[in-house]
Amino acid sequence: MSFRQVNSVICLLVLLSSTAHAFDENRTGFQLGIGAGVHSTEIDSSGEIRGISTSEQQMAFTFSVGYGFTEQFVIYFGGVTNALSVSGRGFTTSLAGVGTRVYLTPQQPSIFLTGIVGNSVFSEDGESFDNSPSGSGWLLGIGYEMFKHVQLVGSYLQTDVTDPDDNRFKSDIAAFNLTVEYIWY
Repeated sequence: MSFRQVNSVICLLVLLSSTAHAFDENRTGFQLGIGAGVHSTEIDSSGEIRGISTSEQQMAFTFSVGYGFTEQFVIYFGGVTNALSVSGRGFTTSLAGVGTRVYLTPQQPSIFLTGIVGNSVFSEDGESFDNSPSGSGWLLGIGYEMFKHVQLVGSYLQTDVTDPDDNRFKSDIAAFNLTVEYIWY
C-alpha cells in the first residue's frame, strides 16, 4: 500500500467518525489504539540470507485507527511491527492493512476475534522501505478485553515478501505475537 493510499484510508476513517461519538467510553465511533509485547518469528528465506530461522522473543508493536459500528464490531486500519535480530543484524517485519475486531459480548470483560489483511515489508534497520522486500500478509488473533480499553491479544502473522530488485529473494515469515493494547474509544 503506498503512502498516498495509507493517508487516504486514515482520512476516510477520520471523516466517517463523528467527534460526537469519539472517546465517549463506548466502542461505537472513532477508536485509536497502540500496543506492545513480544513475538516469536520464523523466517524461511532464499537468496542473500537463505535458510535463516529465528525464534528469538523480541519486541512487537501494534497500532490501529478505526471506527466501531456497534459495541461488538470494529473496522480499522492497523498493523503490527516485529523487531528481530538475524546474524547480529537488525531487521523489522511489518504488516499494515484493513482489519476487524468482533467482540463476543458488548461489555467488558469480553473475548474478541481480530484479523488484518494487507501489505508487508521485511527491512533491514536503516534501509529504505522502497528497496525492501515486500508482499502480502495476514494476521489472525484472539483477544480478551480485561478492563475497559485494555486488551490482551495473541495472534499469528503470515507474510510472503519478495525483493523488488531480485525476484529470486523470497521470504516466508511466520510470527506468533502476544501484545497488550490500549484502545481509546
